[in-house]
Parts: sequence; structure tokens; C-alpha cells
Amino acid sequence: MQGFQLCYAKADHQRALRWSHDRGYNHEGVDSPEDKPGRAMSAIFIADGVFDPDGIGAKFALASQPLPPHVRNFILDKIKGYALAPSIS
Repeated sequence: MQGFQLCYAKADHQRALRWSHDRGYNHEGVDSPEDKPGRAMSAIFIADGVFDPDGIGAKFALASQPLPPHVRNFILDKIKGYALAPSIS
């Protein structure tokens, strides 16, 4: 798998954990255009806060039951590995 983007807290303050083989981890807020009239309709990523791998991992484990096991387990391993990764932004 080359990478993934896991968006969460969409109803509150949306954030995204992104991982790619080439770049490693990024955890960012998502600045959504819905509440900004006149702005282009593309969300942008902004630096934002601390990622909770235990809490988000538990929520993902429950919500990801329908995914193929190899995909689900890969993402769960990366969520757990976030705390161990060097140079996390």
C-alpha cells in the first residue's frame, strides 16, 4: 500500500492523518470551504494539534469492520505506529 488519508471529527473540527511510503506521517486540520463564501471549493490542510492514536485507533477499529482485513490491519498498524515515528508534523 502506498499510503492513506484518514479524516475524522468531520462534524466538529475535521482533521486528517495522512501516511505515505515516501513521506511518512502528517497530522493536520482540514480548513473546509463551506463556511467561507467566495473561497474556492477545495479544502486545504493546516497545521493542527496533537493526534490521539489510542482514541482514534479504537474508533477506527470499530468503524472499519467492513473493510478487507489486510487494509484495515495496515491502517491500524500505522495509527498505532504514529507515536513511534520520528519527525512527525
